[in-house]
Amino acid sequence: VYKRQGINAEYGEKLKEAEKEQKRVAFEEAISHDPSHNSPFKEVQLDQIDVPSTYDGPKISEEKITLEFVETLASWLKDQKKLHTKFLYQILFQMRAHLDTLVNFPHITVPDDKKTKLTVCGDVHGQYYDLLNIFQINGQPSETNWYLFNGDFVDRGSFSVEVIILLFCWKLLYPNYFHLTRGNHEAKSMNRLYGFEGEIKKKYSSVAYDMFSEVFCLLPLGYVINSKIIVLHGGLFQKITFL
Repeated sequence: VYKRQGINAEYGEKLKEAEKEQKRVAFEEAISHDPSHNSPFKEVQLDQIDVPSTYDGPKISEEKITLEFVETLASWLKDQKKLHTKFLYQILFQMRAHLDTLVNFPHITVPDDKKTKLTVCGDVHGQYYDLLNIFQINGQPSETNWYLFNGDFVDRGSFSVEVIILLFCWKLLYPNYFHLTRGNHEAKSMNRLYGFEGEIKKKYSSVAYDMFSEVFCLLPLGYVINSKIIVLHGGLFQKITFL
């Protein structure tokens, strides 16, 4: 508008700033979490979801994530097979309950015992086979082989669903040794533009997408390692008013 009307550069800059502020507000609304909203978790009744006898994939027994389940799941997803919806929902329920107990910036202490190591990994962005390759090269997560994945697990790649399911399962299996921070792509506005929303709705449902979105809002914003190093992802907030 200002170009057509020949308005000076000062007004043009003010318009750009206004548009930038509008986008910032929209983004912060997209990544915010309002506990008073109608949670999609209320719509899901796990005991009413039947698993057909023909399903021969990974199963969660007694609502407990085991190493055997995670290893079987990793291979199942590698073959591009789908985890049954009931077990996906169980994982999301457990993740929400666990993350609800964490603070925004948890502190972790890596033992100086020459046995334990912590590996910090950057954006995975839906690259499931790259994720498997990390574990193959650097070792599977364990009580002495710790991991911290620093956000941006989903979007862009074709296997965001598989990536986030496996990461959540490792987190539930080893809550003290496997850590996840929130990236700027763990947000509805980014998921809408970069693919995760469409992928999860195609592979599962809009309810599953809404459940993931709520869980993303509960992820820690960063971690403090040995009281010396802070790990967090860029692009989340312009301001943090409280932690």
